[in-house]
Amino acid sequence: KPAFTSPLGDQITVADKALEKAMDSFDQDTAQFPGTCATDFALSGTIFYEMARFDFLTNRTQFYEILKNAFPIMEKGTPNFASPFIYGYAALQAYSAYKDDSFLEIAKANWEYGWANTISKDSAASGQTPVKIFGLCRSSKSDLLHHLLANQF
Repeated sequence: KPAFTSPLGDQITVADKALEKAMDSFDQDTAQFPGTCATDFALSGTIFYEMARFDFLTNRTQFYEILKNAFPIMEKGTPNFASPFIYGYAALQAYSAYKDDSFLEIAKANWEYGWANTISKDSAASGQTPVKIFGLCRSSKSDLLHHLLANQF
């Protein structure tokens, strides 16, 4: 069990300042933070999660408008937030914080995309998922892993 020695109010202030500092570099036109681009924007999704989580834990709506505007901008570059999946998690956290169904719809779309691309026992046996037909080496687990990595599945 972690032991926090500073008062809760001080912890909230520190977290608030950290998120506000991050917002200083937030580009509202692209809904991204520095060091991210259209093909690799996990950092933004992670910060979105933290913003929604902060509001949830403090019973605030400080970041609601930012997130409400940012998710549609981000989805333009990656429908259903297909990659990375942190956006579905961030959207679910935003739904928990704000009870806005638009965040829940984003999380559902992300989940459905991920589920369609997940290799289940049935899809491994048949060699296909709803979105891809593939071949698998079945001689050993390491061969399977090698095959998947070699084919960047």
